[in-house]
Amino acid sequence: MTADRAVTSTVEFVLVIAIAATLMSGLIVAASTMADRQNTSVGRSQMEAVGQQVAGGIESADRLHRAGSTDEMALTYDLPERILSSGYSIEISTSPNRVIVTSSVTDESISVPFDSRTSVTTPTSTIDGGDVVVRYDSGTLVVANV
Repeated sequence: MTADRAVTSTVEFVLVIAIAATLMSGLIVAASTMADRQNTSVGRSQMEAVGQQVAGGIESADRLHRAGSTDEMALTYDLPERILSSGYSIEISTSPNRVIVTSSVTDESISVPFDSRTSVTTPTSTIDGGDVVVRYDSGTLVVANV
């Protein structure tokens, strides 16, 4: 009878440890999934904010150029260099007019439309994060890194 009790205690102990380990691993998996979703959501929000700043800068430069008679104008914007510790790129599309922000954090692009009567170009196909200037140059708005 005593030997049966010793086996029962050992089996109970092993079962309790197994159940606790299963519950802990489930909690860890759930927490990591939630953290990944939060990172993606925060990254997407930051990308939208960057896109809106650039689109707003283009629209502001366009309005300032059309309202004034100046041939020289430059607006500088201090954008974050990284989104969630990762670099990102900005692309200007003119058909239709939109700012496209791409980051490896979310594996997707965010598109923000803008309205400009002045043509918009970039010296390179994409612009990196950091300081960005929107300047009027020979009838065109140029968006570039500083």
